[in-house]
Amino acid sequence: MFHEFIYGLKQKFKLIDRPKEEFCTRCKASLPMQKGYSNDLPYWICKGCGQILINESLDIDDEMVWICDECGAFLSAQPVC
Repeated sequence: MFHEFIYGLKQKFKLIDRPKEEFCTRCKASLPMQKGYSNDLPYWICKGCGQILINESLDIDDEMVWICDECGAFLSAQPVC
């Protein structure tokens, strides 16, 4: 009953739970503050230190990441033929 009350207050005042803060593992820079960042991208190169950060939701078996030199496409997440 109490949880429904709190949920109702959140809806009334538009208090939505904030998403998990995302930071660079090397320099601790805030990723959402970096221009162009989206957590839907397969990887992100930190603008602060250049660290390549892989999206945790991707199912990748290798510890090595493959990125196309020409277009920057993320090759590690492509389906195997």
